[in-house]
Amino acid sequence: MSRISIGFYCPNLGSGGAEMHLARLIGHLDAQTFKITLFLSRSNGQYEWLIPKHVHVVYLSNGKIKKGILGLLQTISPLAAEIKKLSPHIFFSIMDHANVVSYFAHRRAKSKSRLAFGIQTPILQGLKFQWNPFNKLISLLIPKIYPRADLIVALSKGVRQDLISLERRLGMNTIVINNIGIDPQQNPKTEPILKNPEKTVLMVCGRLIRLKGFDLVIQAMALVQEKYDCELWILGEGPEEENLRDLADRLTILDDVKFMGFKDSPMDFMKAADIFILSSYYEGFGNVIVEAMAAGTPVIATDCPYGPGEIISDGVDGIIVPVGDHRSMAKAIAQLIENRSLRNELSANGLKRSGHFTGEVISSHYKDAFVSLIK
Repeated sequence: MSRISIGFYCPNLGSGGAEMHLARLIGHLDAQTFKITLFLSRSNGQYEWLIPKHVHVVYLSNGKIKKGILGLLQTISPLAAEIKKLSPHIFFSIMDHANVVSYFAHRRAKSKSRLAFGIQTPILQGLKFQWNPFNKLISLLIPKIYPRADLIVALSKGVRQDLISLERRLGMNTIVINNIGIDPQQNPKTEPILKNPEKTVLMVCGRLIRLKGFDLVIQAMALVQEKYDCELWILGEGPEEENLRDLADRLTILDDVKFMGFKDSPMDFMKAADIFILSSYYEGFGNVIVEAMAAGTPVIATDCPYGPGEIISDGVDGIIVPVGDHRSMAKAIAQLIENRSLRNELSANGLKRSGHFTGEVISSHYKDAFVSLIK
């Protein structure tokens, strides 16, 4: 049997969880079963180093397409030309804005390829949290475009239900495959971590944007600091950094809040931290929860839609706290600081739970879905 040809499209392999997942997935799909071509609108993404050498990478318009709506529109024509030239068995894109581009490019190419979309965020939850015209436009296009796809892969049960709430027909062609949460084979060289052994290290990781709720962690830490000596590591970059610094300064804990920027290997820092916290208002899945579990670090997560509640069994392999409640978060942090046996129990159970989200396990589910798609 000849190999199955798959074309993947993503605007670029930047620093987000969706991009990391796609890079990991491509690296784990069996090269003897699949012939893979990756199309990117922009070059020099932070996760491009994860792509294996046997994968053919094509930079549309030399990888110089700009960000934003104009850039998405500029992508359609060159992507259509590449689809027509490659004529893959399957064409797969990831994230809603990329899926819309892929649909129009696929249509312009008059391609007979099976069309598949990966869904990484709950669009309705996003609009509830922060309305913006671009996401509203995407939400209006989804009911018209997504039913035309041959396959839709949602990364969690909650995201699938969010999608069906938007368009009931999507229940017919949407399956759930979780993201690849850990991939030790693809981690870069370990980075030495300097840590003050006298302090309990709390850690968060992600883009510094409002929906991640990092302000809640700073407020929670300020309460915990009244009794315990702590330090907070914030890994990531984004527009909220100045506001977060100002908040920590107002709460007089700025010296104990370390802004560490983007890191290729956050697991090195997770292993060194004492407690990992996901504080989001909403998520698609919560990749960092799985990474922290795999690092053996106890996890506290908000009960946000969607993901944490599908990964964590409260009190067994992690602790769930209400969304937006920094006092409950502070109470959970103090509980873990005080109770070493609970920390150890959550760490051990979390490590076992993380085994459900390895590259080998998740890529096998994708393999089954792709093979079934062309039968």
